[in-house]
Amino acid sequence: MLHPTLQKHCTKILQQTDPRSINRKATLQRLVDYLVARLKAGHTAHILVVCTHNARRSQMAQYWLTVGAAYFGLDNIVVQAGGTEASVVHPHTAAALQRMGL
Repeated sequence: MLHPTLQKHCTKILQQTDPRSINRKATLQRLVDYLVARLKAGHTAHILVVCTHNARRSQMAQYWLTVGAAYFGLDNIVVQAGGTEASVVHPHTAAALQRMGL
């Protein structure tokens, strides 16, 4: 269950987003198709987000994908972040995630 503030934030984002304006729609559709197929088959869907340092972008993506799954009630989605180099979460990333309620 999402924190009420985060729930409101997700609802606001969805209301303000026009799906026709998404730049990488074809790429995202492949991800959606994979998730739907896995979940319909009764399996867990795994998503791995990889970035060079695993300190900012991949972790932000991991959290938002996890939040999105929770928002839509998709319990069988596991998201992980990884990088090609060992690193720690950048302090600005941690602060941004805290401001968003994570």
